[in-house]
Amino acid sequence: MPFDPQAPTEEERSYAYTLLWFGLAAAIILAIGNVTDLFGVVSGAAAAFVGAQICIFVLSNRWDDYFRAVLNRGAQVAVIIPALWIGAQGFAFILGGAYRVGFALGSAGGSASDRRFVLPDWTNDAYLLASLAVLAFYVASLWHHYRGGSDA
Repeated sequence: MPFDPQAPTEEERSYAYTLLWFGLAAAIILAIGNVTDLFGVVSGAAAAFVGAQICIFVLSNRWDDYFRAVLNRGAQVAVIIPALWIGAQGFAFILGGAYRVGFALGSAGGSASDRRFVLPDWTNDAYLLASLAVLAFYVASLWHHYRGGSDA
């Protein structure tokens, strides 16, 4: 194996994992701050920190193969969250449309404006979706690092 002068040192590798832990704490603050007004400005700072940190993780090429695998697992899980979210939105939209069509065809009791199958308004919050995806990224990355995985 040839010497790579750009390879991260042990100290840099340790620093990268420490950044993952700080990112997890910021993502937790961000997710809680989305649902409550508990943290105020701290939630905004956490969002800026997490956004910058993920950009650094993605754009930097100084990570070794193992850390890239850890970040890759986090990214995979983070993409699953919006996919499930949009799937649930689509399913609720289909059910709501089918209910209205059934009402129009069958003259059943009820009203055409019944919103029984529509998800609540808070589920349309893109900031909440992004904070949950970021939280999933950090949880999955750290889980993959400490519990291992097939490509780790």
